[in-house]
Amino acid sequence: MRLARDLLPAAIVLVFAILALLVGSVHEPWADEAQAWLIARDATLHNLLFQLPHAELNPSLWHLMLIVPSTYLSYEALRYIALFFGILGVWIFVRNAPFPKPIKVLVPFTYFIFFQYTVISRSYCLFALVIFGIATLYKDRFERPLSYAALIAVLVYTHSFGALTSLGLIGMHFLDLFRLRDRLPKDVIVKNLACISVPIGVGCFLLYQVFPIRQRTLSTRWYFDLDHTLEVLTLSLNESFVGITALSLSILLVSAFWFWQRRVLLLYVAMVAPVVTVFSIKFYNYWHIGLLFLVWLLVLWISFETEARSRFESFVPVMRQVVLGCIYAVLGFHVYYAAAASYNDYKGSYSCGKSVAELLKHNDVGDRRVYARNFWSIAALPYFEGKMFYNINPEFDFGYWTFFAPDKVDDMNDVIGSRPDAILIARMNTQEDIDGYARNNFNGHVFWKDGVKESNHCTVYIREDLYRGTPGKN
Repeated sequence: MRLARDLLPAAIVLVFAILALLVGSVHEPWADEAQAWLIARDATLHNLLFQLPHAELNPSLWHLMLIVPSTYLSYEALRYIALFFGILGVWIFVRNAPFPKPIKVLVPFTYFIFFQYTVISRSYCLFALVIFGIATLYKDRFERPLSYAALIAVLVYTHSFGALTSLGLIGMHFLDLFRLRDRLPKDVIVKNLACISVPIGVGCFLLYQVFPIRQRTLSTRWYFDLDHTLEVLTLSLNESFVGITALSLSILLVSAFWFWQRRVLLLYVAMVAPVVTVFSIKFYNYWHIGLLFLVWLLVLWISFETEARSRFESFVPVMRQVVLGCIYAVLGFHVYYAAAASYNDYKGSYSCGKSVAELLKHNDVGDRRVYARNFWSIAALPYFEGKMFYNINPEFDFGYWTFFAPDKVDDMNDVIGSRPDAILIARMNTQEDIDGYARNNFNGHVFWKDGVKESNHCTVYIREDLYRGTPGKN
């Protein structure tokens, strides 16, 4: 009996691991993935903890986790780290989620869990693991407060938007303790209050790390505009569901009614509201939207497990079927998006960082004689042991990009006149030639669902007296 119970989860995890490894093996990490690796490899512990967060605007957990791998392993190890955490998250879900088996089969292969948060190796790979862990413990949170609080603390220190999401969990824990103060033993309440102080303390440390904000663009940019707020709110919620506004809104309304009926609507709002508020007035990127999808799954999980008396109890069986229909609709779209993005990444190129690095190595170009223009150029740096670009942080030995000051845009005539061994221009696919240089163009695309969100093209110029051609060719 137990063998049969374990067989399906094991099969799902195995298929997930094989497919993620297959796609990940051809995925070329882009600049954001490279930045974390370079920070872990090159930054001092003091800078990593107390200087860079002011510009990175995120906690240091992911960088701390990468220190040992980036010191002793090649850059290729990054994909296996993300895959490891992806597998753990999927295992927790398929073993513990209270959903029907078809949902357990589909969820691991949805767009954010499979592609954005496993194939792409960033701190987001921890989201599913931590959130599904929280969902597993939620019903026993008062009996296991330390484990529950520890997972919330990890969520806080995984990413700034994770910290915003955790505000809802922490706030609701206080509220639940207050509501149940006459039913819970005093020592249980005291223990829970002591444990929940752990993520609060971690959050305070994160605030100390990040503020004052010194990121050159985000330090002053605010949006207090109703039209902008509604646009971002609609876009983020729509993208977290199916990508069709009317259908996404319908699913959101059905979910909200179900959450209200199962008495978890306040939890959903408390977790989502801080995130979409910052999305609206300050900053967001589309890959952050996956957190809203995971929060939706978390609250659905809790709503299917809760023992609280429902509103309109006799209507629950009907609503459960309606909600299941909505879940299948969302998962159907997300599995399609994951398949489309994976196919595009497998057949195409997400970044051209590895291709650029192979070209530079083949032509024996290096020793800090490469000029690189803009942040996106650093996608090639982790493939080298040292610093390659002489113009980025020229007075220091680290290769990661710093966001403290505005980008310095050099006059290209001056750059060409200095005759560097190579010139790398990222996020451009220029067809212009430079006298005395051989030009190589590479294509890269930021694949988003079933399309392309941004271009990751780049152009590399190598001095003709050094040029030996492209790898594999004479």
